[in-house]
Amino acid sequence: MRKFSSPEILASPQEQYRQGQEAMQAAAKTAEQIWLAPNHALHVTTSATQTANLLALTLTRVASLRNRPLRVLTTSHEHLGGLGALKRMREFELIYLSEDEMRDLTAFRSRVIKSMPDIGFFSHVTYDCGQALPVSDWAAVIKSCCPEALVLADISQSLGLLQPPFEHTDFLFSSGHKWLFGPRGSGLVWTSERFRKEVEALHWSGDSLATGTKNPGFNLSGGMDFSVFAGLDSALKLHQKAGEEKIRGRGIQLKNFFRQCLSSTLQKHDIHCDFIPAGTDPTKEVGILTALFEDVDPFPLYLAMNKLKLHCKCIKDSDQNGKPRQILRFGFPYYETRDRLEGALVMLDRYLHKNFSNRNQFPQRSDSESNRPISEPPVWSQLQTPII
Repeated sequence: MRKFSSPEILASPQEQYRQGQEAMQAAAKTAEQIWLAPNHALHVTTSATQTANLLALTLTRVASLRNRPLRVLTTSHEHLGGLGALKRMREFELIYLSEDEMRDLTAFRSRVIKSMPDIGFFSHVTYDCGQALPVSDWAAVIKSCCPEALVLADISQSLGLLQPPFEHTDFLFSSGHKWLFGPRGSGLVWTSERFRKEVEALHWSGDSLATGTKNPGFNLSGGMDFSVFAGLDSALKLHQKAGEEKIRGRGIQLKNFFRQCLSSTLQKHDIHCDFIPAGTDPTKEVGILTALFEDVDPFPLYLAMNKLKLHCKCIKDSDQNGKPRQILRFGFPYYETRDRLEGALVMLDRYLHKNFSNRNQFPQRSDSESNRPISEPPVWSQLQTPII
């Protein structure tokens, strides 16, 4: 990426565009080698949030042509960066699946028949709980009941860990900086022919940066930081070298190790939480750990951890029924080590001992569920796999 900042290139706009085009096409070629999608076109784009904004604006045109709001079937586990624009625009009517409808395909079908959605919008892996959703199965049901509907998949939390749910879906989008560990501001999009025909374009200038490619209205255009494409291509090549299966497996091992240690550390200081299960299908598990705090506010702990440079995400919101949620979510890159995680936990233990020994911020839960044992065996008792 630094090569794009050399004086020679910065002094030549034409050379900037030429090398930018080459880097974009190289990234697209690498991505196509990793993820085979014969029924979808691949586009190198910007971050998932900006792509979602463009998508929402384009879909408002579809709503205008139909002269009514578009019905969007979705879940209460969507990231605001993906669903937020659809949620805030009057051209869309959001319909939320219940937890029962998410768990049972028959109940899901009943909801689809009752709602007759124009759009299905689902995360492949939820940002809050780290659980994989059966997006392709849901898409098949929607297509069978509403053939004209479009199914959109936010794969930001799964791309690089799980194969994208291409089957029956029309639009899949992801940032490149999450589990691909590429530069911020990069992203990938896959579109079906049906989607391209329906919405016509995302970039309406019609002038694609990648000259000579198909579907110019879905490719980036204009001047931008071209070094991002070189960074994305490098990240994709590293991902290809490491191997998706090893990357996912390593993240799961680190997650299980950290879960056991974090549980012991919190219990030592009378801080109680429940770890949200990853799901019933081990082939869809990823390296995301979610701790749910029902009776305490984890935000002070979150702030303290950030000051110690122990970074996680704090989620404080409510579900569609108004029930509040307080979550700490941890992600485990495959290049992390146990030594670093153990060091982080030692720092956390010292901080809690010094600042929260009186538990003013973390009142003890009274129910017996708080000390629920962890069912799986500790990861250190299992055979380990090298990172690469």
